[in-house]
Amino acid sequence: MQKSSYKQLRDCKAELVLLKQMWDLISLIDYQFLAWEATTWDNIKVEELELLIKEMQKSQCSPSTPANREMKSWKAFVGLTDRVKNMGAILPLVASLHSPSMQDRHWKRLMQTTGRTVNVKSPEFCLRDLIRLELHKYSEEVTELVEGAAKEERIEKKLDNI
Repeated sequence: MQKSSYKQLRDCKAELVLLKQMWDLISLIDYQFLAWEATTWDNIKVEELELLIKEMQKSQCSPSTPANREMKSWKAFVGLTDRVKNMGAILPLVASLHSPSMQDRHWKRLMQTTGRTVNVKSPEFCLRDLIRLELHKYSEEVTELVEGAAKEERIEKKLDNI
């Protein structure tokens, strides 16, 4: 009997391999993000996390790899790249929120802007709380808030000197 090659089976096998790679990638990034989320406010090292995010965007979520070119239209892969992109947008905002000029009134304004509350004074305050604020949706407002807080601090120091 002549051996026949079934194109559909070969395509199915190739797609299953891609699916496995995609779900492994999703698991890896989910695991990494969960580890980051538990980092307390005082221990957040934004520079290190930003480097890791850039590495994720370049190597793992980039559509330039042959496997990712095939996967880039899949909803799960699009969702993953969006999560990585959002985390990349949140981290610089977290760094700016670490400013010593941020007072309680500024945090209250931030919570009003986002429509969510966090307990900044709590020892359990961590990156997870900031991620839940969805800062990537309010990047301009957060930047303005931090800049305003810095200006207010300078004014308060000048008033104290006077």
